[in-house]
Amino acid sequence: MTDTGAEPEAWVYLSVVVPIVVFFGPLGAFLSSHCHRQVLASFIYILDTIALVILFILYYLKNFNCKHNEVFMPFKKVTALIVIPMTWQFWVLVVGLILGGGLIFFTLAKLGERLVARETARLERFSECPLKGFNNNALELE
Repeated sequence: MTDTGAEPEAWVYLSVVVPIVVFFGPLGAFLSSHCHRQVLASFIYILDTIALVILFILYYLKNFNCKHNEVFMPFKKVTALIVIPMTWQFWVLVVGLILGGGLIFFTLAKLGERLVARETARLERFSECPLKGFNNNALELE
C-alpha cells in the first residue's frame, strides 16, 4: 500500500482479473455440475501447465534483445505484468511449491484410500455379523 492507496500494479492485476472472473466463474460452475471430477481435475492440470509455459514464453520475450525487436512490440505491455524478478531464489520457490503441492495432494490421496479401505472392511464385518435376532435381509421399506 502507498499513501494514496493501492500500488499501481495491483490496479493492473485487478483490471486483468475482473473480466476473467466474471466470465469464467459462472462457466466453471456450469461445467463442474455437468462433468466428472476427474475430467475437471485433468482440465485444471492442463490449464495450469499452459499458464506456466506462457509465463516462461513471456519472460523470454521480455528479455529478448535483438535488432528485430519491433516484431515483439505487442508483447511489451503484456510482459510488463511480470513484476517478480526471475532470480534463482524465485525458481527454488516455484519448484518447491510445485513439488510441495504434489506431495500434499499425494499424501491426501493415500490417506483417503486408507480411509475408504478401513470403512469398507468395517462395513463388511458389520454385514457378516448381524445382531442376534436381527435379519438384515428382512429390512425393506414398504
